[in-house]
This record gives sequence, structure tokens and C-alpha cells, in this order.
Amino acid sequence: MVVVEAQHEADVIAQVRNLVKGETKLVCPTTDEFLIRFIKASKYDVKASFTLVKDYYKAKIDLPDEFVTEAASSYVDIFSNLNIGFILPHVDLFGRTTLFLRLGYVDPGELNWNHCIQAVILVLEYLSYQPEAQNTGINLIVDCTDLTIKIMKWATPHKLKTIVKILQECVPVRFEVIHIINPPMVFNLFFAALRPFLADSMNEKFKWHKAPCTDLVDIICSESIPTWLGGTMGLDSIKHWYDDILKKEKLLKEDPSIGYRKSK
Repeated sequence: MVVVEAQHEADVIAQVRNLVKGETKLVCPTTDEFLIRFIKASKYDVKASFTLVKDYYKAKIDLPDEFVTEAASSYVDIFSNLNIGFILPHVDLFGRTTLFLRLGYVDPGELNWNHCIQAVILVLEYLSYQPEAQNTGINLIVDCTDLTIKIMKWATPHKLKTIVKILQECVPVRFEVIHIINPPMVFNLFFAALRPFLADSMNEKFKWHKAPCTDLVDIICSESIPTWLGGTMGLDSIKHWYDDILKKEKLLKEDPSIGYRKSK
């Protein structure tokens, strides 16, 4: 957790705000609530915060299909499918929020890539507004149990670069640890294709776990570990995990006029 004095935080916000206002081709909010997401994700580094704001809006240009999101209610089909992913109900033993993804149940032949990625980005946008996630960063757990060769359909250069942008370049959240659970050989192939695009600092965040994953209880309380991984959490207890995202729909829906102006 990064702890700073209120005055220092105000000074950093003011500096980043001035830099953003000086980016003449960029139209975006400059409120404290908006900017603090980028500042805390960058650990109060003014230059890095400004770069993250710019990269965030450049990503919307570079990846227009993935970063064009509809209202949160448009993704209920993804959110309600607990075989795809969810936010764990309790923070970990370090106070961090955890996003849980189940790659073993992802079938690229049945799911639309853009729709899935937009849903993930929307969840991360939601987390970026949560003070606890801003202060402590978040965990990502990727459960690869039952993962099949089908996942390699999403191993194209474009899709791999999109995943990297989400993990390290543009979304205003700070990933602290990325836990990979039960990775089969096919995941090793997928990760080998992904790895060249990852920065060394991001590579260091990956932690690997094999069944029965008893070491998870050193990080996450048993009540937040699914039963199939040795915990006590049943899926029925979290089937409405996304309700607060829907309540924040207005906050998360961005004005399409916001962003970089097109060159004349």
C-alpha cells in the first residue's frame, strides 16, 4: 500500500492536471476522482501518471473494437456466467481485491472476443474507482483447470498485444500479483507466445500454483477460495457479485466525445 500525505496528494493531482490540460489534442475529465485512478496506479509518479492517461486514450484509438464499451447492463451475460469469472467477495490477507478468471471454461469458438474483453475492461474500470483497489492494487487469479488447446485461437499477435495493454500499459489499475492455477501444457504454449510482449516488471508478478493449491490459503481466506480449489466458497454465494457494477453504470459509461481529437 502506498500512503501519502493529503497535501502531497493534492500537489500531485495539480501537477498531473496541468500536464493533461497541456495535452491540447486530448479532451478528458480532470476532476480529482478521475485523475487519482491514474496517480495511484502509478504510485504517485507524476510523469508515469500522465503517461498512463495518454496511453489509456491512445489504446481506445489503437484498439477501437476492444475498447468501445456499451452500458454495463450490456455485459450481464458475461458477468452472470460464473464459469468465466468474478470478483472475490473478500479482500486477501494483504487487503487486496481479487479478480478471478476461469480460462478452462472459456471457449473461443463460442464466445465473442470483443465482447469478453470489453467486459473485462469494464470490470477493471469499476475497480479503478474503488478506493481500496486504488490503495492496495489488485490480484488476478487465472484458473487454468481444464484449459484446452482451443485457447490458442486467441494467441494471435493482435489479441496477445491487447492482453498486454490491459495488464501493463493503459488500464488505470495496479496489478500486484497474477496467480496462475493448474496450468496445463497448452497454457505454457499460450504464455510462451505472450511473454515476449511483457515487461520484466510484469513477468515478475506471475506466481504459479499446482493442485491442490494449498498455498492459496497463505494469501486468500478459505471463504474466498472456490470449493474446487480446496476452499469453502460456493458459487451460489456470489451469483450477484456484479450488482454494484450495474449501479455504477452512469459513472462507467464514457462520453464518446472524450479522448484524442482526430487530426484535420
